[in-house]
Amino acid sequence: MRVFHSKHQKLILQCYPAGKAPDKKPNSSELSYLLYYASTRRIKLEKVSVFLDRKTSSDAHHNRTGNVLVSLSIVAALIERCADNLNVFAPYVCSILSSALKIQDIAVAREVVSTYGTFCTHLDSALFSGDKEFVGRFSGLSQELVNVGENKSGPNQLEWKLLSLTSCRYVFSCSGYSKLSRKFIRGCIPILVDFVRNHVSDNALKSRVSSQIKVENDTHVSRVVSNRLSTYKNGSESSISEETLVEEAFSALRTLFNTSSSSQIVEATFELVKHCYTVRAPNSWGTSFLALCTTWIPVQLRFTALSLLQKLDSSDSNFELQKHYASYVLALVSSDVNMIGLSISDIMQQLLTLQSKLYLTQAEKFESDEVRQLSSLYSQCICNLSTHIYYFDQVPDSVQEILFKIDTVFLSAPSSPSQSKQVYDLVMTLLSDIANILTTLRKKSSIITRNQVTLEHWEISLPLLAPPSEDAANSGLPQDLLSKIQIRYLEVFQDFLKNELVSGDDKKTQSSNLSSESIQDVNEFTKPDFNDYITESENFICQFFIYLDRFLSREVDQKVLSGVIDVLVDLLSTLGINFVANFIPYYFHWQLALNQSTIEYSDKLKDTVAHIVMYYSLRSLDAMYPAELQGYVSKSSFYANFLVDIEYRKLNGLWVEQLSEHPTNFEVLQNSNPKSHQDRNGVLRFNTSRKAIQDFVNGNGFTATWINVNRLLRLEVQKHARNESPSHLQVFSEASSFSESASSSSYRRAGLGLGNANDITSIHSELVHNYQNNGRNHYDYSNGSVLSEQPRFFNSPRVADLKESIFEYKGGNKISHDFVFNSTSSIASAKVKPNAGSILSKSMMTANVNDIVKDLDSDDEIVV
Repeated sequence: MRVFHSKHQKLILQCYPAGKAPDKKPNSSELSYLLYYASTRRIKLEKVSVFLDRKTSSDAHHNRTGNVLVSLSIVAALIERCADNLNVFAPYVCSILSSALKIQDIAVAREVVSTYGTFCTHLDSALFSGDKEFVGRFSGLSQELVNVGENKSGPNQLEWKLLSLTSCRYVFSCSGYSKLSRKFIRGCIPILVDFVRNHVSDNALKSRVSSQIKVENDTHVSRVVSNRLSTYKNGSESSISEETLVEEAFSALRTLFNTSSSSQIVEATFELVKHCYTVRAPNSWGTSFLALCTTWIPVQLRFTALSLLQKLDSSDSNFELQKHYASYVLALVSSDVNMIGLSISDIMQQLLTLQSKLYLTQAEKFESDEVRQLSSLYSQCICNLSTHIYYFDQVPDSVQEILFKIDTVFLSAPSSPSQSKQVYDLVMTLLSDIANILTTLRKKSSIITRNQVTLEHWEISLPLLAPPSEDAANSGLPQDLLSKIQIRYLEVFQDFLKNELVSGDDKKTQSSNLSSESIQDVNEFTKPDFNDYITESENFICQFFIYLDRFLSREVDQKVLSGVIDVLVDLLSTLGINFVANFIPYYFHWQLALNQSTIEYSDKLKDTVAHIVMYYSLRSLDAMYPAELQGYVSKSSFYANFLVDIEYRKLNGLWVEQLSEHPTNFEVLQNSNPKSHQDRNGVLRFNTSRKAIQDFVNGNGFTATWINVNRLLRLEVQKHARNESPSHLQVFSEASSFSESASSSSYRRAGLGLGNANDITSIHSELVHNYQNNGRNHYDYSNGSVLSEQPRFFNSPRVADLKESIFEYKGGNKISHDFVFNSTSSIASAKVKPNAGSILSKSMMTANVNDIVKDLDSDDEIVV
């Protein structure tokens, strides 16, 4: 037995009261002096810690409970007083707590957990990154404390379990910067989840979620936890109940998720969902539990919980696991839990990628019913994500993401017939996703004002009407599947037109028949030149007609064609004069040519569709613009003559019979007047001439202002950006492709001598210059000006106008004297030197104007 002790040993031993009482406390005055002594120098602190470790181990071995409690109190006081030098004695703290825990006494265990909580509060990242010995000891101690309540029975069973749950809460408080955080989370999550699952029902969880959403800081829970801690420290185990344990479990989970460490949140979410799958927790209970835990995450980091999508991608061979993860993702995106900072586009892309992967690759591994179940979950996720509004453009962005995915999948469809059905199923599912989004938006209101989906968002989807490959064998889809996709696409687009683009307030009582009684108000879309639909030629309406022209040039399914006409009518009823102005060039382009010897079915179909659209256009204008037109269209001779055109086609087999219901025979017969279509020679004319439409347009100021009969026809999709600046006029920019091709070739090649695109551009530039200098704000209809009312639009010369201008009268053969060329004239006598490539530098191939004009294409449209 040692007689002499060093000073630090004496100071420590003096803190222990005499006797063998099991509930000793350190002598306060001696403890104060010990703390002062240990805090003065680091070496003294280390000596104190070493001696305390040895003494506690000895007391625990001899079951001296009272002395162990005193040692634990001394350690707790040292942690508080010497927190700045905790790294000096932290390993000894772990050793002392482990030794004390071996006694298996509830009072000692209670003090161990309390001291452990104080210890965790003062730990920092430096200890976990630089001291391997400490990391090993702390890991072992934490595991012992977390499992301290396992397999305990007897009267103190609840308190042992409480200590285990409390230890979980303490270890979470320092796991954010610990290299062992993953190990801590994996060890604690099963204990917490199992306990909550056995003591809290699904309805109770949902009630907590609702209350947590309403009040982020639950004062009731905080008060219960405070009362529990007070009871716990006073050692009154008789007041501990299962409700106290439940609150402690929730408090531990709150500590785990309420952190600024996104990696900790991700790991905790993974482990929670994984354990629910392992123990086969009911789906409803598990998703409610995850939603509750998400409410404890700081609002700006809640979106990290959706990292579950990564697990979906990595578990592609396990249907049950994928379904499990997908249902939990659905629970998050469909809940009312606010997720500020959520990247909608990123999550949407991940969901669309998962849905595409399901159909294109995983469909071979899963049963058809399994594919259907997973796809339904993904679709619900997409719909709920899109309709949970966080920012103004969320819905347009979501719809455009889906349309982009459709375009990508559709245009890159595999040529293998075995995969065609998979592509078909995927595209149909994605279209249904859009339909579900639009339907949900009509039923679900949001406190955040959102922007609506526009026509321009749908532009990327237009190739569905006419895939780039004209060969059905290379399109990747059989014609029957392609037709079904087109029908579904038109249905969804029509639903968008009726219920999203134009809301009920804007489009009150419009109906498909466009009768004057059904149209009461002119909404903003019918305002002339809305969204520059008239002054800008590169717009959605034009793009739609380009793809429609391609569609009509191929084999057409009658059901698809019927859907196309319905969409055209809806576009007309929505856009009014803006639609008509863009349709005019296609009306002329689709008309049957005069004296055409053979008529193909596609030509007859185009002609029929052109007259159907024109028929509805003429019927609607008076009703849509009553103040401006005052019944002008329905009273005009042009309208009556147009109906005769339709009757003529029906009587002579030039009308597609499947479209005979458009328009009604009754109105056609009622307005028939065959004599109105006889020319000056008495020959029956059935084509509406450009001059007749021009005269009709010029007959009213409103139509003369907004309808340009000579509007440029476009048959190719323009890839370059629209010119938005009105101050930088690009004259004849539509001919840029021709200009480039002309400049790249030799200007000495044989030609008709009518000049190249550069020459015509120069002429138009000069016209524009004079037009602007004159300061005129309107053009002269009577003089047939090539300038439209809007200076950014220019009407290129037409072959028909050229022919008419050089002959003395229309249909004659005699050349006007103004157009007789002198074959002896030479460019050499000119005073101005022509530019390279100009027509002025070429020799005329012929001086006979009649030959030149006859060789010109009879089609008077300029195709770009």
